[in-house]
Amino acid sequence: FLTAYSDEATLARAREAEPFGYLVKPVDERELHSTIEIVLHRHRTERRVREVEHRLSSTLRSLGEAILTTGPDGRVTYLNQAAERMTGLPREEAVGRGLPEVLSLAASDGQPSPGLPQALRAGETGSRTGDRLTRPGGSSREVGWTWSPPPGENGHAPGGGGALARGPHR
Repeated sequence: FLTAYSDEATLARAREAEPFGYLVKPVDERELHSTIEIVLHRHRTERRVREVEHRLSSTLRSLGEAILTTGPDGRVTYLNQAAERMTGLPREEAVGRGLPEVLSLAASDGQPSPGLPQALRAGETGSRTGDRLTRPGGSSREVGWTWSPPPGENGHAPGGGGALARGPHR
């Protein structure tokens, strides 16, 4: 943005546009040069982040294992195509729902499978085998699953986590 205005309303509109920079006229050459340098650096950084996100997303989508991730609130934030097939829920329906709504797991004795959402919130890592996943419509299949919260600052999980569900253990 290059403008002669620096009032709060103009700044608020500029913030909504997420500009790379904001210059108020008149602009001296040093200020313009340093702003352009910062803008170019930010652009290159954001481009690299988008490229990495695209590669990671493509990799996760193509894996044969069913992968689900949750946010700190325990709601599903991502599932790949294998997870869509396994759970019977399309991504659009699963994202934003609580993990127990998407992964309806029961232990082999029919009791609810213990605490995946709680384990993720507690920052625990683990695995289980022999559980049953019930899909919408009532069909079920044996699954084994592992879970691991993502590392946060200083190696501590930020309260959410990722879960990997996979079809019967071989």
